Amino acid sequence: MKNFISNLFLDGGISLKLDEYESPGAIYSIKDNFKKYGIIVLENFNIKPENLVDYINQFTTKYSNDANRRVERFGKKNIKSVDVGNHQIPLHSESSFTPACPEIMWFYCVENNLENGTPTTICDGVKVWEAIPLELKKKFLSEPIVYKVEAEVPKKKDNKSREWYIESIGIKDPIINFAEGKLSFLYKKYAINYIKQINKISFCNHILSIFDEKQILEAYIESDKKFLKNHYKFIEELTEKFTYEFKWKKNLLLIIDNNRFMHGRRAIKKNEKRDIINIQTLISNF
Repeated sequence: MKNFISNLFLDGGISLKLDEYESPGAIYSIKDNFKKYGIIVLENFNIKPENLVDYINQFTTKYSNDANRRVERFGKKNIKSVDVGNHQIPLHSESSFTPACPEIMWFYCVENNLENGTPTTICDGVKVWEAIPLELKKKFLSEPIVYKVEAEVPKKKDNKSREWYIESIGIKDPIINFAEGKLSFLYKKYAINYIKQINKISFCNHILSIFDEKQILEAYIESDKKFLKNHYKFIEELTEKFTYEFKWKKNLLLIIDNNRFMHGRRAIKKNEKRDIINIQTLISNF
């Protein structure tokens, strides 16, 4: 059974309720629908959370390294908690300020005690790009965002900072300090992505989270040398018009194209018991 998710998304997205999620036909259907819609909800996806990676292996060539601040769950290094705390998280494309930006985000609801609990916010960058004025489009087409990043790495007994090598397009001046457990670099990346499956451009980036993400020390459009407040405010107001509030139920699996859709969350209610886990596919196999 198929249902559309929201008219805020191009083509509506898709919600699937399948009799058997493990069958080859189901795997093919999920891959095929993901290419078309970029976002899928699998209903009544009743699985032991610790077995989730085994299932997602069928879609994944390589996993992304998630942020160290997130807690490993169920004894599996690729299953992590979402960010702790009750604060609101702005829309963002996961880790899009680093080379570890995943292709696919998988979110699974282990538990949710409120019927009208805190929603995950989702925004289709294709719809946003269509609504951006021409002059601003020209700017984002021609200029990358420059992120100054300081990421955590495992500490070692080594007192010297040294040049590091990261084989990724857009990386500049990576420096590692094992004694402090820090890796710093500049990273240039465009605020838009080409989504070849639907031949569209998506405005999908980390701009709205640059003040929320501690690893980002600074970010700006390359020629401006700073991020203009009027640009930030405009993007914030425009994306809100296309933001869908996804309500969680136990055993829902949400699959998002991280190059097309931005996600975040509203502030979590104090009496809410909300347990969402995430897995990040760096490179898919389809």
